[in-house]
Amino acid sequence: MAEAAQLVGVRRCLPALTRLSSLSLQGAVAHDVVLDWDRQAADASAFFGLMGVTLPQSGTHATTFTVIPEGTADCTVLAERMAWAPKSCAQVAREELPGYAVAPLVPGMAVLSHPSDAGSTISLLEAGPGCMVVRRFVQYRWRDPNAPVTPAAPTFTGPRPSLPGR
Repeated sequence: MAEAAQLVGVRRCLPALTRLSSLSLQGAVAHDVVLDWDRQAADASAFFGLMGVTLPQSGTHATTFTVIPEGTADCTVLAERMAWAPKSCAQVAREELPGYAVAPLVPGMAVLSHPSDAGSTISLLEAGPGCMVVRRFVQYRWRDPNAPVTPAAPTFTGPRPSLPGR
C-alpha cells in the first residue's frame, strides 16, 4: 500500500500508510491493493486504499486505509480491518476481547471499545455460522513521530516598545 501510494505522489501522509500497511501485512503470504486518489493533487487531498491479505492460519482479510492531509504537517488517518471468524460473535467477544465495553446496535451487531484505546473500536456482526469482525482505528492530527520538529517562532511578551514619532 505504501509503495503504491508513493508511486502516485503521496508524501505527507506516507509514514502513516507505511506503518499501517506493514502491520496489516505481518505474516502475509499474498496481498493486493486497490487505490483511489485525486490525480491532480495526490499529496494535498484524501487517499483511499483497499488491501486484500492472505494469511496462512487465518485466511483472508481486507483492510481499508484513508489518509487526509491537514494543515502543514498533520494527517487524519482511518484504517478498518475486516475478517470473518468461524465462531459466534459472543465467542469472539468472550475469548478475544475481555475487558471491552459492549454497545449493542441493531440486532446481530455490537460495537466494542476499550477505555485504554480511545481511537479504536471493534464491530461484531453475526454472519451466518460465524462473525464478521471489523477493527477500526482513527486518529485526528496524526503527525509523523520521526519528522523533524520545527521550532516555533519566538513571541514577544514584554511591553510594546515605543517607536520615535508615534
